[in-house]
Amino acid sequence: MIHSTIQNLIFDLGGVIMDLHVDRSHQAFARLANRSVEEIQAKIAKASCFIAHEKGLISDAEFRDELRAMLQMKLPDDEIDKAWNAMLGDIPLKRLELLMRLRKDFRVFLLSNTNSIHLPRFSETVKSNSGEASLDPFFEKAYYSHVMKMRKPDEEIFRHVLEQNQLVPEHTLFLDDFPINLAGAEKTGIKTFHVQGPQSIFSLFS
Repeated sequence: MIHSTIQNLIFDLGGVIMDLHVDRSHQAFARLANRSVEEIQAKIAKASCFIAHEKGLISDAEFRDELRAMLQMKLPDDEIDKAWNAMLGDIPLKRLELLMRLRKDFRVFLLSNTNSIHLPRFSETVKSNSGEASLDPFFEKAYYSHVMKMRKPDEEIFRHVLEQNQLVPEHTLFLDDFPINLAGAEKTGIKTFHVQGPQSIFSLFS
């Protein structure tokens, strides 16, 4: 159960509200490049373009060009986007309905490390499942790393959300599936909850 002092909730997106399957993108790029998944994972681990894209520091076109260079292949934009978006899973309606119920008792925010290629794709899923054109109606405010020009787990992104909304850290709970992101939030005094499975948030708010 959630502690009675919590007044504000900050949700991560992938692995919390949205199902995430990063391995599917690795597999898709491996097929396109005719390489092993292990080779693709090793290349991605060394590439700086992913973080730069999440921070909005490079354009979609620059990101795609860096992927082409990494894979050493001339791939059309739509093939790259399809492989990159392959990791994005479902956003079940019951999770969106939970968010709407929580908004009656808490101030509810979204804080996601994402990018300008992923955003339209998961917005399509939201519309398909709920009729809403985006995630905006389910949160007081949705924060995306590529728009903010900062990303988790850096303290600055958490401080920005706290200050912009006048949130007291001790009364705020951040929910994420990555311990490194939770650690970043904890440095600012925010309380945290490690989401370790799709039912975790339902158990927490039961």
